[in-house]
Amino acid sequence: MARAQQLVCLMLGATLPGVAACFSFPSYEFAHDGGSSGTGATGNLGGDAGSLVVVGGGAAPATSCHDGQTGENETGVDCGGLCPPCGAGQGCAVASDCTSEVCTRGVCQAASCLDSVRNGDETATDCGGVCPNRCDVGQGCQSPYDCRTSVCAGTCQAASCTDAAHNGDESAIDCGGSCEPCPNGQPCLEPSDCRSGSCFHSICVNSGCTDQIKNGNETGVDCGGSCAPCSGNAVCSANSDCASLICDATNHLCTTASCSDGALNGTESDIDCGAGCTRCADGKRCRSAGDCGSGLCKGGVCVPTSPSGVKLSRSGWSVTASSTDQPGHLSYALDGNPQSRWSTGLYQAPGMWFKIDMQRPQLFFSVVLDAQNDPADSPVLFDVYLSNDGNFSVPTKVGLQGSALTTIDFGSAQLVRYVYIVVRGSKSCCWWSIDEVNAFR
Repeated sequence: MARAQQLVCLMLGATLPGVAACFSFPSYEFAHDGGSSGTGATGNLGGDAGSLVVVGGGAAPATSCHDGQTGENETGVDCGGLCPPCGAGQGCAVASDCTSEVCTRGVCQAASCLDSVRNGDETATDCGGVCPNRCDVGQGCQSPYDCRTSVCAGTCQAASCTDAAHNGDESAIDCGGSCEPCPNGQPCLEPSDCRSGSCFHSICVNSGCTDQIKNGNETGVDCGGSCAPCSGNAVCSANSDCASLICDATNHLCTTASCSDGALNGTESDIDCGAGCTRCADGKRCRSAGDCGSGLCKGGVCVPTSPSGVKLSRSGWSVTASSTDQPGHLSYALDGNPQSRWSTGLYQAPGMWFKIDMQRPQLFFSVVLDAQNDPADSPVLFDVYLSNDGNFSVPTKVGLQGSALTTIDFGSAQLVRYVYIVVRGSKSCCWWSIDEVNAFR
């Protein structure tokens, strides 16, 4: 049977003459008693029950998703149902009505790291992104910071002795534990972690560093030189001889680590902040959320909880693209002159791309593509990928639409080096152009 969408009206007959209730149903070809078939047939339901009347093909009118009201096909104002998903606090009937994919008691919930759903900027369910939990092997990731093993290639990789990361049972990067023993000066947990077979104060040292005698190139008894750093007030000849990393140039004694000595020492996560010192500012290193003034530690760096609107410096940035209309025009996207522009030189088509290299991981909440001088050249439909290693396997944002001033809002602080934008749609009238590209913290 052929199937199409029909608007079907139930004529209420004698009960309410002239009144019809209409519904949208899939319609089929009906077989009549006379043997012919066709759509748009009228069937008598009998008696005063009225009649079933097919009044025309096509879908029933859908509620507008832009009228500022909650329509019959929506669960919230201009969202849910047949409209785009709703934000937190809006009504919902099923999980797909919500951007967070979490609908509880008819209300969309905010994305969280404990809701058993992959949402927000998580790279897998309840891990990665801003979540404190790092992801397990095989789960999705955007950067090494998303993984327990600190190794990301689209998915979190198993720890190995050659991955240039401190993971598994290693005592230092790619050595100790079940890997090769570590050289002197590297961290250790037990003597077997060290080539010398001697682990002293959690550092691999020569066996002579444990004989309770000042000998060799030691500056103190069993410390300094090629042995473990010395504690405060021990004799030293260089900063490296001291656990505080400060050897007083006047009396040649190691100082005691403090929160105001201008060195990264003691339990600090960054210079003079974290752990037992004051909390660290945004952009400083951290080991846990408690090290940060913002209360948020992502990828070993303190990040802000909300945007400040401050534009990032583009010094050193570079951009590349799948095509360009003229050699050298790529630099126009970064030249600070909105009257100049980069363009593809070709009509927009799926697979076109534009990549930003910030040269090092930087903190930002949003990226803005300015095409105000050529609004028709804004990207028709695109995905956004973020990366620290130049691999782009899982998009961070999907199916975005461009405008004269396209703001890509990531919703939370990102700490990445590369931004990779890929066109998904076609635009036979226009090239893809960018007057200026900026990122904002």
